Amino acid sequence: MRWKTKALIMKLAGFLPAGVAFHSWGQRRFGNLQSKPLARSSQLKELISLSEEFGQPILGARILEVGSGHIPRIPIGLFLAGAESVATVDLNRRMQMDLVRQNLEWIAANPTEFAESCGINSTSATFRERHALLAEHASNPPKFFRASGIQYFAPTDASKTDFPNESFDLHCSVTTLEHIPPKIIRNLLIEAHRILTPRGLAIHLIDPSDHFSHQDETISAIHFLKYSKRKWNVIAGNEFAYCNRLRADDYVDLVGQTELSLLSEKRTIDDRSLQELRAGFVPHKDFNGYSKQTLATTSYQVVLQPKDAKNK
Repeated sequence: MRWKTKALIMKLAGFLPAGVAFHSWGQRRFGNLQSKPLARSSQLKELISLSEEFGQPILGARILEVGSGHIPRIPIGLFLAGAESVATVDLNRRMQMDLVRQNLEWIAANPTEFAESCGINSTSATFRERHALLAEHASNPPKFFRASGIQYFAPTDASKTDFPNESFDLHCSVTTLEHIPPKIIRNLLIEAHRILTPRGLAIHLIDPSDHFSHQDETISAIHFLKYSKRKWNVIAGNEFAYCNRLRADDYVDLVGQTELSLLSEKRTIDDRSLQELRAGFVPHKDFNGYSKQTLATTSYQVVLQPKDAKNK
């Protein structure tokens, strides 16, 4: 689907009284809203690896995910990897239980393939026990959530939760922060500091690319950078299409306004976007001052920790 058509449909959905249902139907019919049990496997593997690399094993961890979406693939995987508890929050209540059921039933039937794709040891006692629980309740997602300890909070604003201080070991998100306005991201990170244990981690995998390019190969991942803030708001300033268009440098600046330390970052540069910039693609003046490499960064990973961790 061409990006302008999709943008128009999403904008229309934003005005309709039944916009959520209309958008969901459109995504199922023409978009990517399908079961796809392995759709987040590479990100889950990355998340588990990073958490363990920086001293926070998933086994026994209390985890908060920001951005539940339609299918809680990350919480399900973290449960199978051994997390003590997983809470997942979303500003909008859009979980699709039929798709969740399809995911659970596929995982129940394909434990080894799922585990290997996510970097989980399929022969461990923890995985075997938890997979058996999943298989028992695969046809009934609410029962599975209760049995597994996965808690779904929506609508919930991740920047101001009711969770107690120091109640989580890991605060994470996968392709969520790019859909949140900058000021709210700052507050979300401040809230993360409050609810993380002193040695806890915040790991966020961010997609700064033009999301319309995911389904329209005629435009590059930096296509949306040519528009002014006002123009882009007219095109995509609705609850279904909003992207903040922040670049990696902007996220570093936001972290600097909190009591979190940047332990690690990884920037992945898109070759096509970089070539376009070198060939004369001109971003809007709103993006003056960024290097070509920063503008062309279309995948960004950050690992954060409370600044006072060394003293605890």
